[in-house]
Amino acid sequence: MKLKKLWIMVALVLVFSSLLAGCGAGESKAAVDYGYKADDMVAPENSVELSTNEGKTQSAMPANQKLIRKVRMTAETEQMDALLTSLDQRITELGGYVENRQVTTSADSRSTRRSADLTIRIPAENLDGFVNKISETANVLSVNETAEDITLSYVATESRIKALETEQTRLLELLAAAENMEDLLTIESRLTDVRTELEQVNSLLRVYDNQVNYATVELSIQQVQEFTEVREAPDGFFERAWNVLCNVCSGIGKFFQELGIILIGISPIWVPCLVGFIAWRYFRKRKKKNQK
Repeated sequence: MKLKKLWIMVALVLVFSSLLAGCGAGESKAAVDYGYKADDMVAPENSVELSTNEGKTQSAMPANQKLIRKVRMTAETEQMDALLTSLDQRITELGGYVENRQVTTSADSRSTRRSADLTIRIPAENLDGFVNKISETANVLSVNETAEDITLSYVATESRIKALETEQTRLLELLAAAENMEDLLTIESRLTDVRTELEQVNSLLRVYDNQVNYATVELSIQQVQEFTEVREAPDGFFERAWNVLCNVCSGIGKFFQELGIILIGISPIWVPCLVGFIAWRYFRKRKKKNQK
């Protein structure tokens, strides 16, 4: 009985000691966590530089974006020559030019087909007006416009030009102050490399300016006898079924129309054969009748 009480007392002492140790650790942790005020905390140096760099990046972005705009259009016309003349006049008025023109004419026994593919460069500020002009003078089937943002590349190219110009000025100063042949040759070699790269970067910047200032219009035109009706896609089941039925009937009608044209075209061949066959049948029947 005494031994049992002794074990109980030892257990109570161990539990009490553990509680005291836990309280001490809690007080120590509190001292570490709350021993400093928030106002006394100092941000790391890297974080200050990062926020400063972000601020500089945002403020360094140019106000005007550098966009390369391209428009692809397909259209139909009943008078190809009149449309091309009208477009040439409009392009000249807007200050643009035709970069590439290809007019194709193909003919067969039934019809003559003409098509034109043009690559047109129009000042970017006049692009919308030119597209509207095409929509007014031709039956436009599709329009697809894309815009590529090259602002960052443009700014980086300008910065590279400034850096190369600064280095070129410094090399010219060193070249004037060179006192021995070795330094002179080294500086001239580097100066040649800088001038070559500077010319290449300036050429790239001129290409950027041309692409940004002049939008590109790729226009494909087909000469037709009847315009294609552009309809919105039907939503209802019966409307879609009716359109399918109309397309099938139209296809059958065009098939028989083409078949009739072919038969008329080869009539010098099959008409004499048909007449001969009918005459042969007639005389054969008459011969049999006479024999009876």
